[in-house]
Amino acid sequence: MNVNDLVRSSLFACSLGLLSMPASAATARPVDSTLKVPLAPAAAAQKLAAVQREVRALAAAGKRPVAVFDIDDTLLHNGPFTPKALANTPEPGAVPFVRALSAAGATIVYLTGRNTSELAKTTAALKDAGLPLGADAHLMLNPDRKVKTVDWKRSATPAILKLGKPVAVFDNELANVRMFREAYPTSAVFRLATSSVKPDPGGNGPIFVIKDFLEPATR
Repeated sequence: MNVNDLVRSSLFACSLGLLSMPASAATARPVDSTLKVPLAPAAAAQKLAAVQREVRALAAAGKRPVAVFDIDDTLLHNGPFTPKALANTPEPGAVPFVRALSAAGATIVYLTGRNTSELAKTTAALKDAGLPLGADAHLMLNPDRKVKTVDWKRSATPAILKLGKPVAVFDNELANVRMFREAYPTSAVFRLATSSVKPDPGGNGPIFVIKDFLEPATR
């Protein structure tokens, strides 16, 4: 079974699980923080540096480190409040950070809510931005427009785990980072404080909120 088949089967299983979920399981949990206030630049830089160190350590040990990134309003300006002139341009520091992880030995996963019909356009946007593509980069797009983005991204978890050990996951949507915190209990979860279409569903566990990927000295 290849990665695409695994994603499709997981998406189907996720859909069945959602249909059979008892009403009590859908009850909103208390919100432990707003997840809107970013870390101070120096603190954010420390967290990002720790991701790079773990990638290097795992790669040196012959492991398979993985870094997972959303695209819109995480790596590229492309959200509900993005000026047209900035559409698909990189978030500050995003390209050098992702390229550094790739060079250090990480498999890069672009996990996006974009539909599979947007494959060519999305690949071109990543290439134009200078983000790494190729054998060690995987673009995962939502195969079914009827499936909510958070559910699609949850269903992709088995396929991502098959690629290696997820060191860190990055997204801007509040519901997505809450889900990632549960799906990847040993990974660092980051939220880009850019935009979020949906409100915070609540949850527990550390989620690091960052403004961008810049080093303090480059701000």
